[in-house]
Amino acid sequence: MGYRAQVRSRLLIVFAALCFSTTGTVQELGPDEASSLSIAAVRTVIGALALALITRLTKPGLPPARLPRREVALAGIGMAVFAVAFFTAVRMTGIAVGTVVALGSAPLFTGLGVLFVFREQPTRRWLATTVFAVAGMALIVLTGDEAQIDPRGILAAVAAGAGYALFALTTKAIMRGTTTAAAAMTAVFVFAAVLLSPILVIADLAWLASWRGAGTAAWLGIVTVALAYWAYSTGLRHVSPADATALTIVEPMAATLLAAFVLREQPGAVAWIGIIVVIVSLSIGSRTDSREEHR
Repeated sequence: MGYRAQVRSRLLIVFAALCFSTTGTVQELGPDEASSLSIAAVRTVIGALALALITRLTKPGLPPARLPRREVALAGIGMAVFAVAFFTAVRMTGIAVGTVVALGSAPLFTGLGVLFVFREQPTRRWLATTVFAVAGMALIVLTGDEAQIDPRGILAAVAAGAGYALFALTTKAIMRGTTTAAAAMTAVFVFAAVLLSPILVIADLAWLASWRGAGTAAWLGIVTVALAYWAYSTGLRHVSPADATALTIVEPMAATLLAAFVLREQPGAVAWIGIIVVIVSLSIGSRTDSREEHR
């Protein structure tokens, strides 16, 4: 494995994390009349189409018929749940809090999934970081009116974390086969897009007719889905899963900074402490040893 390939792969993963981090801010900068459901559906459909095109042009993977259908379906369900719940959480309780709670709860659900589905005992590191993450999220929730925290938004963020955990666990199972990472991502997002497509029929999509609305939809679909997941899956070729997870810690930090400086979103002092605790716990939890990487 060459040094240049390693550097390029790491930069691709950091680029993906930065793309992910813009999701909440771009939603808030979009049209006010755009509902969370319609944004989630439009983003997923556009993203799936763009990701399929990018994958086709760069490196075709296995035909869809040869992909594990059950795992693709479960991962697609997880991503659909994540998309709807995440945009709802951000709209209800703010970008910084919504993003951090969603990403902070995802490792908790992932660990529980590994325990009950794969029958693997959680590591001490996972237990310790989970305790810190839960403590940080508790600080965020308990700030009350000081940070204008909406309990429904917190629940939506936790649901987003659960959806992402399902996506991550089943995508990992898909990757154990012979398909390429980009092909797996494409199949998952196409399935998620099919699940969310009925929303396009019942939702008010008039916001797409404006330049602001069209730009929001294009950015969310092309940048935060297609480019982000293509870059992330491509970067995984020369970066270990543990290192990739560590690099994606950029996402909650960048999302929090964007919310603070672009939208002037200012959580209360205690909420900031909770946000920092969750980010630190994610950073520590990403430093798995080599034995954990090859499970």
